[in-house]
Amino acid sequence: MAAPRPGASSSMLTPFRNGSCPIVVEYRNHGVGGELELPDAWRVTLEDPLLKGLKDWLAPENVKVIY
Repeated sequence: MAAPRPGASSSMLTPFRNGSCPIVVEYRNHGVGGELELPDAWRVTLEDPLLKGLKDWLAPENVKVIY
């Protein structure tokens, strides 16, 4: 799998912005990491094309929807 390219997340999320679902990015590298909740302006409307795009860009096991 290719490494995620910079800016891909914003271009992928933009069409789905202004929704009610917050986005939390969890990053781990060499045992160090953390979580970052994006500002409210980046809340999205959950739709199948968004989830598919994220799973194609990352790995399916790295995309989670938590209710």
